[in-house]
Amino acid sequence: MTKNKYDASGNDVTEEVDEEGYVAKKNYDAVGNLLSEYDKKGNKKEYTYD
Repeated sequence: MTKNKYDASGNDVTEEVDEEGYVAKKNYDAVGNLLSEYDKKGNKKEYTYD
């Protein structure tokens, strides 16, 4: 199941929950750039743009 939410700044936060209840999240800025993502094990990757 995928849920779209918004953070306090109005940025899109996408959550994917699998059958076992593990959550993967992706956070986007106001123009749609991927800022960070968490995999289902809780590992975080961050992205920066010029």
